[in-house]
Amino acid sequence: MARKEGRFNALADKVPSSDKDKTVTYVTTEKQYHVALYARLSVEKDGRKSDSIESQFMIMENFIKERPELTHYQKYFDRGVSGTTFTRPDFMRMMDDVRAGKIDCIIVKDLSRFGRDYLETGNYIETILPFLGVRFISVNDHFDTVEDYNGNKGLGISLMNLVNDMYAKDVSKRITSAFQSCMERGSVLGHAPYGYSSVKTDDGHRLVIDEPAAEIVRKIFQMAKSGMSHRAIARELTQAGVRIPEEYRQTQLAYITEGEPLSEWKNGTISQILSNEAYIGTLQQGKTKRCLYQGLERQKVSKNEWIIHEDAHDAIVSKELFYEVRSVVDKKKEKKSFVAREDLPLTADRYKGILKCPVCGGDFSRESSIIYSGEGDVRLYYYRCRHNPLPVEERDKEAVIKISEEQLDLLVFESLQKAVKELVPDKKKLLNALEKGFQPAETTLKARIADLKKRAERLSFEGSELYGSYVKGEISRDELEDANRRQEQERVRLDKELLQAEKDYKAFVRNTKEQKKFVNALVSVKDKSVLTPELVETLISGITLTADRHMEIQYRFNSDKSTGYTDTFRFPRRTKWNEGGRTDV
Repeated sequence: MARKEGRFNALADKVPSSDKDKTVTYVTTEKQYHVALYARLSVEKDGRKSDSIESQFMIMENFIKERPELTHYQKYFDRGVSGTTFTRPDFMRMMDDVRAGKIDCIIVKDLSRFGRDYLETGNYIETILPFLGVRFISVNDHFDTVEDYNGNKGLGISLMNLVNDMYAKDVSKRITSAFQSCMERGSVLGHAPYGYSSVKTDDGHRLVIDEPAAEIVRKIFQMAKSGMSHRAIARELTQAGVRIPEEYRQTQLAYITEGEPLSEWKNGTISQILSNEAYIGTLQQGKTKRCLYQGLERQKVSKNEWIIHEDAHDAIVSKELFYEVRSVVDKKKEKKSFVAREDLPLTADRYKGILKCPVCGGDFSRESSIIYSGEGDVRLYYYRCRHNPLPVEERDKEAVIKISEEQLDLLVFESLQKAVKELVPDKKKLLNALEKGFQPAETTLKARIADLKKRAERLSFEGSELYGSYVKGEISRDELEDANRRQEQERVRLDKELLQAEKDYKAFVRNTKEQKKFVNALVSVKDKSVLTPELVETLISGITLTADRHMEIQYRFNSDKSTGYTDTFRFPRRTKWNEGGRTDV
């Protein structure tokens, strides 16, 4: 196959053929680059600094010291992340900055720091980064994409990528085999469950009861046996000042000391403890698997493939208590919203992204429970905020913000009826009024755009006249260049104004359509059965619900770009399903 001219040629005519001199003369350009220095380290090894994050940055900073076009830089690094994956936090942040135009040059110590996946690393260097207009430099590999590079250098880079890839896969195979052997022997891998410590023995690691935490585990099982919910157990532990497992692992203190802030126990933590068979002496490992050398990403493993050792260590609770608690928990699950039942399917959440908490600013969570009525099981929905930012000790139990969906539907429907009376007594008149209100603003925006276009045309004509004056000798070259600079500045300013004016006009047209759509949707509301997610999204921009039972509904209706239509009222703590019960404020 014939070689094509202009192929990527990193070091053509830059690397001496002699082995005596291995230095490389890098190109210095007039362009100022916005540089990303990227470093990565899989695991810190015994505190050695030979390839640490710090040493990588030192090598890269020494490299750019005498290259003025590379002096504007920022650092990105991933610590404890394998090079076989490109879903690394700071790597992804760097690529986001690249796509945003903040970075146009990436420097690494060597290719293995950028990545150890042969195909993906090559794809980035040869396709993605050139497409994005990004210069790539690997210091120790003497590789720079801003230079013309020949096929030999390209082959060398490909071989280095392949070697890095093979090295990573070889290490992965050895580690996978070693882990498999440890698990089959019953040796514990990873952190010990809360209530246990991992102790090194001649045959690996074993779990030993950690009595202070084990006592908490026993209390959790006893509370669950008595019928307490996960939420109630978590609240009880939090109020008793019990440290959460993560903090206990760091401090080895079961309870907080005086003056320390409370850390809140989560429902999920309670659920994990109550379902972990480690507490009855059963060691379960190998629940997930990842084999780089086989090209497999991390994935769950079916239970019949887990590596299980019964009576592998001392139990904290009896098997009888454990399975009794599991039976209680399983019965409760049948009434939870996440249980799929074909006869009671989950319905669409029509208030998603609209119902807001005034305390944390977050969305309300929609939950459901299944209850038995005279006509059979019924799924009821309710909303509450799960993101309370206040410290646990400052929360008011009575101030929990919660409302049933059925009550919310009635209150929203009543508000819509009120809006219909106040805003749409006559649909035709309202649409005509909207049209008349929009016309002056539309005329002003169109006139602004036309004026800016005329000024841009006049500026171009003046530029031609200036050049004519220069040709005739009426002005000097310096005067022409000075006038051209001023004109260019004015042209840039006009372009920005024109772009903004066109955006304003598009937003105006969009708002006009939305207001007409709002009116048509509002007059279609006859009863609460029409409250679909689409209708709610069309009519309402936000609903705020407070602990003292005040509700504010913000409508999308806004005819004059002033404050939109808002309905504020108070509702009772409990409302019958067939009554709204609002009180205007």
